[in-house]
Amino acid sequence: MRQEDLAAAAGMTRSSIANLEAGRQEIPAWRLLAIAAALNTTVCALLAEHGDAALAERVRIVAEVRRFATDLRTGLANATVGLALGAIVDEVANRINTLPA
Repeated sequence: MRQEDLAAAAGMTRSSIANLEAGRQEIPAWRLLAIAAALNTTVCALLAEHGDAALAERVRIVAEVRRFATDLRTGLANATVGLALGAIVDEVANRINTLPA
């Protein structure tokens, strides 16, 4: 797959893909999820190729927390409490994403 095609499918720029490939740019978990989806694979499969099981697990947890936040917002969209809880869960996911590997 060309960088341009991957970038378009993942909602990124070609230069961002090139920077990631060259190791000049760190990748947040949510971006890694988008790239995995664009490649029709999982983050765990991508990271397994590099032998980084700890990072794969961290990304899996972030994805689960984000799904929970989305489900929470969907189920409680009209309740202020639901929106507040969703924001808290998002913050937890963001903090998990910044933990050192």
